[in-house]
Amino acid sequence: MTSTQFLQASQTAAAAAISKQTVHIPWVGGSNSSLSFNRQRRSSLWDTQTALPLRAANTNRFNRLLAAAKDDDIEIAVANPDEEELDRPAAAESVHGFLVQQGRVHRQRVMVRSFDIDRHKKATIAALMRQIQDSACNHATSLGVELESFASTPFMTRNNLGWVITSIQMVVDQYPSWRDVLQVDTWTYTVGKNGLANDWVILNDKTGETLVRATNTCVMMNYETRRLHKFVREVRDELACRIVPVEESVVPKNEQRLPRLDFATADSVTSGLTSRWFDLDVNHHVNNVKYVDWILDSVPGSLPEGHELHAMTIEFRKEVAIDTVVHSLSKRNSRAAAAADGNVNGDDHGDFAPVEVDHLLCLEDGSEILRARTTWNPKKKPTL
Repeated sequence: MTSTQFLQASQTAAAAAISKQTVHIPWVGGSNSSLSFNRQRRSSLWDTQTALPLRAANTNRFNRLLAAAKDDDIEIAVANPDEEELDRPAAAESVHGFLVQQGRVHRQRVMVRSFDIDRHKKATIAALMRQIQDSACNHATSLGVELESFASTPFMTRNNLGWVITSIQMVVDQYPSWRDVLQVDTWTYTVGKNGLANDWVILNDKTGETLVRATNTCVMMNYETRRLHKFVREVRDELACRIVPVEESVVPKNEQRLPRLDFATADSVTSGLTSRWFDLDVNHHVNNVKYVDWILDSVPGSLPEGHELHAMTIEFRKEVAIDTVVHSLSKRNSRAAAAADGNVNGDDHGDFAPVEVDHLLCLEDGSEILRARTTWNPKKKPTL
């Protein structure tokens, strides 16, 4: 089964469950009773499916929902105050997500907040990276792995082992907008003898449209020796409950070699980027999302004016600790960019052609932190 087929099966199961789902909304009057809406179909009115409480200030909106429910012949029932405890797991699920597909897929719903967007009210690539990172962590902790060790199993914690991300690929088919509710699905599978991978799909929760696809590859490392460690049987057994039997990722692997850039040939160089205390994560090195910001720091401002970032591939080489000076280099490819699905656009419309940009983050001594490639699609098509 491919990841795409697995996703389709997951979505079919989710759609079948919608007609049976009951949403509990605390009564605005402040009592312990609540209203339950048994939804028969999706509707733009039901952005409350994450069970967010309605406050007294929302009385007018509540009345509109009530009227709409009656118009749609949706059953309305007042829950017994003694059943309040039954609503609490649903509220927890709305924050941390929940497991579907026999516990192998983690699903959570999030809203695009004001601090996630750019000047066009669209989510940024960094915000989307944060969402998949949070989803992966919630997925791991929901399956009982060690929270303190950041998604390590008990065996890994006892032996001072941890996961290291070696690569990330993200493809954005459509950027979500401010206040959009997103469904983030993630699952895990093995890659080769020693690799572990996570796939993500971000959908518009109202329409079901796929907006973002992403994948990463991880290997195990010994924190003391800083050397890679084999994916041993003990860890495989501990992770057996979360491994999905898929053969392909939702993002086709980028087979193109990422070149090494240098200061002499780079189109753009941004120097003096320094890691600070608040850039570090629980592993005591710079968080991956910060790398995304540094990569884009050297992109010429004229490119985002006419193009939209469509895809990003990152291959990690080295960790970055606090108070490290980083240089960001970028070089635009001379050829038309290859689309993320592997098809090459042979038409050249000048400023309206896709653009590929190669990137390098390095230390002052020239040692590599990462190599990356971004693909940019034109914001508007040329008039023929």
